Amino acid sequence: MVRQASQGGQAGVQGRSVHDGGSQGRATEEEALSSGRAPSSRPPDTPSQYTEEFDKVADLYLGGLWSKMEAALHGAEGEGKRVDVQLEHDAMKLSLPDGGKITITKASPHCRRKPAPAPAQKPGSAWRHRQSLQGAEPRDPGSQSLVVHSNLHDFYGSDGTDSEVPFRLQRDKTWEMDGEELHEFIEDGLAKHLKVQSLLNTLNVLKRRLNQLQREGLYTKEDLEHHKHVLDDIDARWRDEEGTFAGRLAAADPKTAGLCSRLFNECFDLLEGMHHTTAEMPEDLRGMHK
Repeated sequence: MVRQASQGGQAGVQGRSVHDGGSQGRATEEEALSSGRAPSSRPPDTPSQYTEEFDKVADLYLGGLWSKMEAALHGAEGEGKRVDVQLEHDAMKLSLPDGGKITITKASPHCRRKPAPAPAQKPGSAWRHRQSLQGAEPRDPGSQSLVVHSNLHDFYGSDGTDSEVPFRLQRDKTWEMDGEELHEFIEDGLAKHLKVQSLLNTLNVLKRRLNQLQREGLYTKEDLEHHKHVLDDIDARWRDEEGTFAGRLAAADPKTAGLCSRLFNECFDLLEGMHHTTAEMPEDLRGMHK
């Protein structure tokens, strides 16, 4: 199952294409790194063997995922300057300039930590099952997982709240949580986050352009129509069924939604004012705005 992030833009497409299915059967380390998973590595049956095998499979997976993600993100125009992907000892980290972070770490039965209260659950798909592993003592070898630490919200944007979601190694060599594979979870969250950042960037650029046209006073009727089409397109894509701009985003991240809504309204007010100014001009001057 691969979930699609609608209209995610180039960044979203690139973000979701970081993992291709691996070949079946035995695979070399090179094949594992090129696919993002280790098809040849199967969880053994005994705890003593499991820890060693878990480390091997996890290292191969993280190395492959890092290689794929770095190539995809840096291959997208402009993305190499915006998303930092690093592979460290026992972890892979992604950092976005807006403060968004994703870290994938290994969790094994030999990591004993003091109990910690479970955080309050929030609505969402896989994120609804977020849980803190700080105090968890795995009951069996199968509890060895790759844990996603992130402050990206389930729907869009970032609410700044850290969460931890464990993905367990399966018998079919995948890492899953409630039927959702790890790479899908990462790609979907990253694509949606980048989509919101793209909206913010677009609105900021549009506002600067309208302010410049207003100051210079040399805009044409075609200029106004073009920018109206841009606003109409944004409105059509981001207004929810109840008629609220960025309504879905507001349910997940009110702060970012409020910023987007304010920028959109400011652009609309600027455009409307410029239309009125053109209509009220004397006939001999109005021609330069047509």
